Order: sequence, then structure tokens, then C-alpha cells
Amino acid sequence: MTKFAQGAWISVIAISLLLLLFVLIRRHYDWFKQRVGIDEDDIPAVPAAVTVQPGGPTAHVIVPVDEINRITMGAIGLAREVSPLVTAVHVSDDRQSAEALRLRWEASVPDVPLLVIESPYRAFVAPMVALVRQLQESRPRQRITFVLPAFSTRHWWERLLHNRDAIRLRGALRETGNVSVVDFRYDLLSRRPVR
Repeated sequence: MTKFAQGAWISVIAISLLLLLFVLIRRHYDWFKQRVGIDEDDIPAVPAAVTVQPGGPTAHVIVPVDEINRITMGAIGLAREVSPLVTAVHVSDDRQSAEALRLRWEASVPDVPLLVIESPYRAFVAPMVALVRQLQESRPRQRITFVLPAFSTRHWWERLLHNRDAIRLRGALRETGNVSVVDFRYDLLSRRPVR
């Protein structure tokens, strides 16, 4: 209090502004979760896999998954329209939450396998690139396609809070070569994919 007039007021204002910023960010994330969240009983049906002629080329489609929501289910649906060979991949640093997601996933989407990659340092891009390289070594002739789930932001500042991993992953996948990237964009306001 004695230093308030000598410049401590700047700290009080800065702390107040930071608290307000954190409250607004939390409110945005709560709104986002409400817009994309789905009940366990109300999970939309995923389309059946496309049929492929015997001996025809089949791409291995990989979909990064964070949780079961409208964006994820839409991306899985798009992947199923591209190829019958779809793998959902979840990168996690928490074994318990990853196992809980696996149980919900098996109940919700039993015909699409979920691969859980443990990443103790919360790295996302490096484990995905390692997976791609492993797939390329084991099946060098098979095409690999990534369906990257993302959503269209309403405001410029929302881009700072979302879709950052997808942007970094897209850049890293370009360097690996022989990997196709398909964006699945979701509109939060209409709750529909962006075409």
C-alpha cells in the first residue's frame, strides 16, 4: 500500500487484466466443449467403410484423436469414406485418461481401432512422425493419408487457442514425403462440416 502511488498500481492493474484474460479464456473453452461435446448415448453413426476391389490400392488413413466429440466423429466419418483401413491415434501423457478414452472409444466406435501413444513430455508431432516412418518401413508401397480434424474459428484470437497441433503436424508431414493430408473442418456455429 505504501508503494501504490510510486508505481505499484501498475502491478495491480496487470494482475487484474491477467485474471480477466484467464476467465475469458476459460469461458471460451467451456463454450467450445459445449458446442462440440456429445453424450455417450447420442454419438452419431459413422458411415460404413468404402468397398475396395480385391488387389486394388488401399490407403491407410490416420486420424489424430483428442477426445470423442463432434469434430472427431466427423473426421472419422470422412476417413471411412476414403478407405476401409482407418486408425485413430491418441497421444497422451496420462495413462489413466488414455485408458478411459480407449474404453469409451471401443464402446462408441468399435470397428475403428484406437492406437494410444504415450508421450511423457507431452510431445505430439514427434510421436506422429515416428508412427508414419514406422508404417512407411513396414509397408513401403501403401499410401498414408492423415485426416486432420480442426474447426473454423469465429475470431482471430481463437486461432491462438486452437488447431496449433494440426498446423505443426501438417508441416512435419510434408517433410516425411509420400503422405497425403486432408483437412476436416468443422463449423462450430452450424455444427456441420465445412465443405
